Amino acid sequence: MPIIICERCSAETHEPEKCKSCGKKICRNCVKSMKKLHKLERIAICKDCWGDMAKRSKFKSAR
Repeated sequence: MPIIICERCSAETHEPEKCKSCGKKICRNCVKSMKKLHKLERIAICKDCWGDMAKRSKFKSAR
């Protein structure tokens, strides 16, 4: 499994999550919130996008 660099904090991670709003690959420390849409699909939002109310409300209303 390759080591990926977090695009937000430059930390090394094995399993990056992709932010739904900005599309950055982020580590677990940079994930502000995660949501499980279906049995196998989950989405995440980073701490930077959490501060933008438009992006946050779009994330919370995702189904």
